[in-house]
Amino acid sequence: MVRKEKSLVRLDRQSDDSIAVICIAHAGAGASAFNSWRSQPVAGASIWAARLPGRESRITEEPLTTIEAMADSLYDPVCALRAESILVVGHCSGALVAYELTCRLAEAYDAEHNLGLVVSSQHFPVTADSDALEFAGLPLPQFKKELSGMDGMSESYLGDESIAELVVSSMRADFQAAGSYVFPSGRPRQRFPITAVGSDGDDAIAPGRLAEWQRATSGRFDVRTFPGGHFYLYEQGSAVRRALPELLPSAGSSQARKD
Repeated sequence: MVRKEKSLVRLDRQSDDSIAVICIAHAGAGASAFNSWRSQPVAGASIWAARLPGRESRITEEPLTTIEAMADSLYDPVCALRAESILVVGHCSGALVAYELTCRLAEAYDAEHNLGLVVSSQHFPVTADSDALEFAGLPLPQFKKELSGMDGMSESYLGDESIAELVVSSMRADFQAAGSYVFPSGRPRQRFPITAVGSDGDDAIAPGRLAEWQRATSGRFDVRTFPGGHFYLYEQGSAVRRALPELLPSAGSSQARKD
């Protein structure tokens, strides 16, 4: 079992661990994507950011190649927190991992009262994402060129041959995983509440696409829009963090953990 200290990075210094917020970043990104969240803790909850294999300090580890495997890798570390309630927040392709992780957590928690999911800037995966799959399959020179234009990447970074191969391998795996993922056929609606959030300046994800996430839950569902672009969650996340307390599941329920 992977230690939680390896898979999860704590972003706050609060003493109350009864509710935990688990943050999962977009493809290729890790815990550092949420560094801006360190300065503004969420009252009443501990905040953790996921660091998956192949990312950041785990860059030398073999990257995972499916959304399901990523969710599986986080299940034990999240359960090891021993929190009574969990809110999982995922951005872009991280929202797919967040959804699958929350479905797994529903086996150990009272989904209706002690789990919550926030999916950010990610359309509901009715079909495979052909653009992501095409990107994952680009020849190496073109792939590196496209990567250099992404946030958090630079020509100098990718020009370092000692790490470029590892970065490319991890990013290809992430985009392949995200592009291949499709909502499981026949899966019943979950009972945990889902909030789909996006930004008013994100041309890639229209509000109507966010609303499709209602198909995944029989519980409470809401759509919220914040100012900013596709990466608003990191760049202007203060507004999102201020909204989180009202999305937190209640702690202290006698049915919080089924075990």
